[in-house]
Amino acid sequence: MTTTSPGIEPPRIDSRNAADIAAQTRELLAAYVPATDEGRGVDASAPGAAAAIVGVFAHFAGLIIERINRAPQKKQLAFFDLLGAAPLPPQPARAALTFVLAAGSTQAVLVPAGTRVAAPPPPGQSEPVMFETERDLSVSAATLDAAFTRDPAADRFADHRASLLGPQPRAVSIFEGDAAIEHALYVGHAALFAQQPALG
Repeated sequence: MTTTSPGIEPPRIDSRNAADIAAQTRELLAAYVPATDEGRGVDASAPGAAAAIVGVFAHFAGLIIERINRAPQKKQLAFFDLLGAAPLPPQPARAALTFVLAAGSTQAVLVPAGTRVAAPPPPGQSEPVMFETERDLSVSAATLDAAFTRDPAADRFADHRASLLGPQPRAVSIFEGDAAIEHALYVGHAALFAQQPALG
C-alpha cells in the first residue's frame, strides 16, 4: 500500500521555502534595521555581510520547514503501523516489450531471459533507461494468413482477411458476422451410391 491515497497529500504546516524566507527577512531588516550594510538596506545582489547571513539563515530555515512539513506524513505512517500495514518497498519498473524479427528471417529466434533493452532517456537526462527481460521468449517467424470470426448466437461468420491483411489494415469487430454458416451433411457409400442411373 502507499502512504497516501491518490490525489490526497498531507497538509503542509508551512508552505514557505528558502527564497520566501530570504525575501521576508530582507523586508524585516529594511523596516527595523535600515542602516544594514552601510545604509544600503539588504539587497539580494549586495555583497555585504548582512546579505550573506540572510542567505545562510534562509537556507537552514528552509531545511527546518521541510522537516516540519513531514510531520503529518510520519503520523500517518505511525497509524498504518498500528494497523499492521507498511508501505511497499521500492519496486523495479516494468514495461511491455515487442520483439520483431529482421526482414527476411524465416526461423524462430530465442530471446533468453536477462536480455538487456535500452529505452530513451527521460526528460532532462542523457542516460538511457535499461531493462532486462524476465523470461525466455521465442520470436516466431509465423505470419497471419487468414482471420475468421463466428457468432454462434446468430449462426453467422465473417471473413476479415480483406480488412486485416489488405494494403491498409483497419479495425474490425470480432463479433460481426455477415454470412450465414452453411449446414450440410454429405453421405457417401462406395456400393449403395455408386449405381449408374438407368437410361430410358
